[in-house]
Amino acid sequence: MRLFKSLAKYLVRYLTKTILRVFLGLVFINLISIFPSYLVLAQNKNLDLNFDPLEIGRPYFRVFSDKDGLPQNSVQSITIDKKSYLWVATQDGAAYYNGHHWVAVNMPNQKVSNYIRALYAGSDGSMWFGTYAGVWRLKDKQWTGYTTTNSKLPNNIIHSFWETEINGKATFWIGTNNGLASLDLESMEWGLYDSKNVLPDNRVRVLWGTQKKQGYQLWIGTDAGFCYFQNGEWQKVTVDILGEKAATLPVRCFLGTTLNGKEVFYVGADGEGLIYLEEGK
Repeated sequence: MRLFKSLAKYLVRYLTKTILRVFLGLVFINLISIFPSYLVLAQNKNLDLNFDPLEIGRPYFRVFSDKDGLPQNSVQSITIDKKSYLWVATQDGAAYYNGHHWVAVNMPNQKVSNYIRALYAGSDGSMWFGTYAGVWRLKDKQWTGYTTTNSKLPNNIIHSFWETEINGKATFWIGTNNGLASLDLESMEWGLYDSKNVLPDNRVRVLWGTQKKQGYQLWIGTDAGFCYFQNGEWQKVTVDILGEKAATLPVRCFLGTTLNGKEVFYVGADGEGLIYLEEGK
């Protein structure tokens, strides 16, 4: 009996020591893995080494405002240019972040309108700005303006941009308050589209392009439904499940992606929720 008790005490002490060693070993390994990142973060941000190392594993948020260099705090659009600079459009000009600080960019006619509703980074390194007073294009530090006065732009209130390159032909699309315009970037010839021929409605809120096996699709969202352009043909889309509301569907955003190996398309509508379209259905 005494032998059994002695053996039991020995086993308890042995297991306790073993578990403690394993635990301390795991703690040591985790501290070793965290410590280099802890030091790098502290050096890069000039942080006090007394801060909690567990903060490294938490999501990091930072808010940029006019105090940090933004021209204004109501951000209307965001994009990334070919230099990987982050651009934002605000109600009082644009700005880009070069990795160190924000650089404000005002429109050449800022006294007329510096309210930028749409922003787009062109494939040639240009930046496009849509305002309440037309379109501005910035390329190689040179500004070019397009309005109803000096071009075939159908309206000076700009909502959206998109660029397509089909069969080597680059075309820039502009959604306005009175129809859709296309600009051939080589010949600089304009094309105009409205509700009289192909669009559900003249107020073009959003544009989105996606490559399909059958050809490139350009989607156009308006205040009264949406359609797409593919292989030279226009196709209006009717969402039957919405009934009569489908004819007045106010589209605000698009997103095309792949889900479980299938191509899907999302349509965000003002007051009517999120519409999900799956390829082949």
